[in-house]
Formats: sequence, C-alpha cells, structure tokens
Amino acid sequence: MLAIGIGASNVLSVLTYVVGARVMGPSDFGRFVALTSVAFLFIVIADFGVNAWTVREIGRSDSSLKPFEVTLLPKLGIATRGDVPAGS
Repeated sequence: MLAIGIGASNVLSVLTYVVGARVMGPSDFGRFVALTSVAFLFIVIADFGVNAWTVREIGRSDSSLKPFEVTLLPKLGIATRGDVPAGS
C-alpha cells in the first residue's frame, strides 16, 4: 500500500511540473526552478545533517528517544524535561 502512495505522489509531482511548465512558459518556469533549487540548497546547508543523524540515532537506540529529545525537539522550539532548569 505504501508503494502505491509513493508512486501516486511521484506521478502527481511530475504532472504538476508539466502543467506548471505549460502554464508559466519557458522563461517563468526557468526562474521558478532556479529559485526552488537555491531554496533547496539553503535547506540542505542549514540542516547540517541533523535529520539524518537523528534518524540514525533513534534507529540505533533501544527504544530511547534521548537523541530525538536532544536534536529535533529543540530545533522545533519544544522544551523537554531535560531542558528545564532545576527549581523552575
């Protein structure tokens, strides 16, 4: 079932780009793709591999979510019990 969803997502993505290229025209679609590429490059650089590291550490640990609490939750601005100072 998951494979069908992934396949449908890929087909929909391709169709969206084809329709977008037709509607925008070559010049505007080229600008769109260039801006999208630059934005994606900044996202990759800003991540510094934190997401891949978090997934690896969670998969490696024995049902402990400590790596998740240390990396991803603070990145989202969510405080965990270990982040709260004593006496608060």
